[in-house]
Order: sequence, then C-alpha cells, then structure tokens
Amino acid sequence: MCDRGLAFWSELLAAWVLGAKPICVEKNISDEHAASVVQMTSVSKIIGADETTTPEFKALERLPSSFDPNAEAGDLQSCFRDLPFVDDSELPDLAGLIFTSGTTGLPKGVPLTHRALNLNALSTAQRLQLRDSDRLLIATPFRFISSISHFLVTLLSGAAFFGVERTLMIKDLIDILNDRDISAFGGSPFHMQFIAMAGEHRLPKLRWAMSSGDHLRREVIEKLAGNFSNLELHVVYGMAELGGRFCELPPQYLSNKAGSVGFPINGFEITIRRDDGTTCDVGEVGNIYVSGQIGFEGYFRNTKANQKVLSSVGFLNGDMGYVDDEGFVFLSGRSDSVFKRSGLKVSAQIIADALMNLDEIHDVFCTSEENDFEGRVPVAYISWKNESEMDSGEISRTLRRFIPVNHIPARYVSLPEIPRTGSGKVDRRRLASLIEATKGSSKAEG
Repeated sequence: MCDRGLAFWSELLAAWVLGAKPICVEKNISDEHAASVVQMTSVSKIIGADETTTPEFKALERLPSSFDPNAEAGDLQSCFRDLPFVDDSELPDLAGLIFTSGTTGLPKGVPLTHRALNLNALSTAQRLQLRDSDRLLIATPFRFISSISHFLVTLLSGAAFFGVERTLMIKDLIDILNDRDISAFGGSPFHMQFIAMAGEHRLPKLRWAMSSGDHLRREVIEKLAGNFSNLELHVVYGMAELGGRFCELPPQYLSNKAGSVGFPINGFEITIRRDDGTTCDVGEVGNIYVSGQIGFEGYFRNTKANQKVLSSVGFLNGDMGYVDDEGFVFLSGRSDSVFKRSGLKVSAQIIADALMNLDEIHDVFCTSEENDFEGRVPVAYISWKNESEMDSGEISRTLRRFIPVNHIPARYVSLPEIPRTGSGKVDRRRLASLIEATKGSSKAEG
C-alpha cells in the first residue's frame, strides 16, 4: 500500500527483484474498489496495511514491512516468493498492476510489463537529461505511473530521489525545496503555479522542473520564464496504460510552442483521427491514437473496456487534440470535453484557460449539458479566491474579449473547491457529490 514514505519504494524494488507482481493501491481505498481488486486478481497477501479498515484487505495475509526493525533476515524473501497474483503463463513479463484514477467510474487495472517500464524509462531519461548531481523531488502519490516513471528515470540518471505524497501548498513546497537543496522538481500544473509565484529569488537552487498530469497553461509557462533566468522546464504527457510518458515538449520550444505537449518520445507514434477512423488534417481536432514499439495491450481482464479503446490503428486514449505542421501535439481536452453547440465546435479546455486568466478565480472545471435549443452548452464550475466572487454578467462580458461567443458558458456554478487527484486531474466522482450538495446555486449567463 502507498502513503508510507520510502518503504513503498524499497518494497517495490524488493518485489521486482524476487519476481513478485505487486499491486499498488492507496491506503484510503474505497470498499468497492478494494472488493474489485481482490476479485479481479485473487490476491492473498498485503504489505503496509497496518491501518486499513477495508474489510476485503483485512482478510488478506499481512506481510512484514522491509522497514520493520523486528523482521528477521530472510522474512521478506520468503513472503514474496509465492506472491505473484497472475500465473506467469498468462503474462510472463508482468511487473505489476496499477489502477486508473477512477474519476469517471470504477478504476481499471493496467498491467505494467518490465519491458514497457524499462523502454519507457530509457526513452524518457534520454529526453529529460537529468544530471547525476541533481536532487529530484516529486510531489505526487507514489502509486501513480508519474511517480514510478520519475523513480526509474532517477535511477537511470544517477540523481538523488526525494518524494512526498501529502498535499503541498506554496509555503510547504518552498520550504521543502530549499531545506533539501532540491535542484529538480516534478509535479502537476497546480504545483507549477506555485513555482512560478515563488520565482528564482525564493528558489535559487532550482534549475529543472517537469510538469505532468494535466494541461499546463501558456500563462503559467510565460510566468515561469519571466521569474526564472535559467529554469529548464519540460512539459510531458503520459498515461498509466503506456508505462509512463509518451510525449515531451523540450525547453527550447517553449517560447513558440507553449500550450503543446511536444512530440512523441522514442517508441511511440501518435495519429489524430476522426470518429470514422480516417486521419485528420494538420490542425484538425480529433481523437488521439497511440501506437508503436511501447504499446498498450489492454486492461487487466476487462474485455468490454478493451473493445472500446483497442484497434488496428492503436490505443484510443480518450483525449482530443491536433498536430501542427511541424508535428507538435496540442491537447483540446478529453473526448467528452469537445462538443457542438448549435452546430459549432466548442472546447471546454479553451473556456477553462480563459477563466483561469481572471484574478478572482482560484480553480475551474468546464463541461457541457444538454439544451433543448442548442444541443449541448458549456457549464463552468468555479472556486473563488477569498470573497472575490463575480456575477455571471461580468464574467461573460470579460470572456467575450478572449474567446468566441459560442464558448461563453450558459451557466456558472460556484463551488467551495474543484476536487483533484494527486496528479492534478479533476476528480469527477467527488465533483459530482459537491455539485449535488450545491444544487440551486448556479447562475445563468448574463
């Protein structure tokens, strides 16, 4: 289980060395998710479960932690020897199983093979160019592929690795970066906003940063460039299904390709396709398909999900985007965030970016809803800074200066927060609960 500091990494390495197939899950896993994990994998042992209250996990045999001072020599090896939860004849190269975030439903199991992890880490290390003198801090949950990729790339680079899983606000982040002499940082766009606000005068030792997990806005990139004289910023695009990263925007392209996630790393190819499967033209928004040497072969024992995303042209990753005339990939949001309003295409990502330019707004999430006259219309969920809430008419008048009229939201809904996962993505299940609790507080566009 995660949320246990460096013990997680020690035990993950031990499991791999001994041929085990670990399943990485969070400590506060829901009963429903835990039940599906046990049923899907037939797992019988657990490590790091001292505080779990989940009935399904309490019934498993508890293994001693490698950090247990009372454990006898050899205990860990004897416990792991028979741990594999999948017969080697089914997936002989299996390194373990992690789960998707489950923000839109029950998490799906993603098999990680040693081959995919190794090839991905090697290709990523070549692009990121960490130094053996670097001290890298990550601030994402360890069970996420982003953290595992960081860990492997750090090992390959010879750098020192530090990790925290708790939520870090700006003061906490600055203190940790300075107290531990951190020169390289990997986090979400949420963290990058803090880095930009702090600037070089408060973070003099930071020379390298990498943003992953969600869209990094052009405005944040420009602020980072303005507040640091020589920060090496990498923007990456990755997924658990692909063993880590699969696109990266090198620092030298930030000035003229801001907003892009770059181009594929070695081992991957990306095509943009229409709903009918034909290839999109340059600049045309469509569905993103990923293929190549490091491919995705399917979710663990989930035929229904695999039929939706796997085809002869690659893995349909659920995002929308386009490729420019130089081969750089730009994201337009998830497939359900690009829709038509009165016959005209609307991108929820464009609306969210415009709203985040308003000083009064802390965070935002945009989606769509059915409308009798226009088909689908955009809706914006907003959390505000302090008591600085704007009325709907004022918001819309401001937005009209930056985005097309058909992108102006039909409703604005104020929320106490926009719940996000540790990687910075919106947690849609928690968001739905918040929306239900605040029904009646929406404002029609004015």
